[in-house]
Amino acid sequence: MKTLTILASLLFALTLHLHAEGGSVRLDVVQNVKNHGGGANGTTTQSRVLVITLNNTSKAQMDNLTVKYWFFARDVKGGGNLSVQKSGEGKVSLPPAGRQVVTTENATSTYTTQHNEVAGNQAQVVNGRQINVPQIRRVEASGKRIVAHAVRVFDGEKIVGEYYSEYSLRQKMGVPAPEPAAAK
Repeated sequence: MKTLTILASLLFALTLHLHAEGGSVRLDVVQNVKNHGGGANGTTTQSRVLVITLNNTSKAQMDNLTVKYWFFARDVKGGGNLSVQKSGEGKVSLPPAGRQVVTTENATSTYTTQHNEVAGNQAQVVNGRQINVPQIRRVEASGKRIVAHAVRVFDGEKIVGEYYSEYSLRQKMGVPAPEPAAAK
C-alpha cells in the first residue's frame, strides 16, 4: 500500500511538471469540448474553448502580461504533422497573489472519417428472381481534427507561465528542455 501511494504521488508530481511549467504565473487550463455529428455520413464538427485561470504566485504586481494560446489539428487521412488550427492572444494584469480567468475564442474544425455509403440499388436476376443489390461507395477521410492545445504567458519577452496538453508540443514550439537541477 505504501509503495502504491509513493508511485501515485510520483506520477502526480511528474504530470504537473509535464504540463504546467513556468515561472511566477501558475496556470490551470480547462478545455470545454463539444462534438456534433459523427452519424451515418461520418462528418463531425468539433468546438473547443479553453478556460485559463492565471494565478500570480509572486508578491509583485504583473501588468501587461500577454496570454497566447494555440489549438493544434492533425489531418485525419493519415496523422501527419500537427498544424495550428487557431491561435490568439490577450492582455491581462495580475495583482500580487491575484487571480484572473481568461476564456479563449472558439476553435472549430470539421472532419469526415473514412466510411462506406450506399450509392443506390442495382437490379440483378438470381435464380430467375429479380433482386435489388445495394451499390457501396467508399468515402475517404477528409478534414482536420483538433487534438492538442498550448498556452504561454509572457511578461515582455520572458515566458512566466506555460501549459501544454502534450509534452511533445514544448519541443515542437521551440522551447528547450529544462536544465536538470544541480546536485548539492
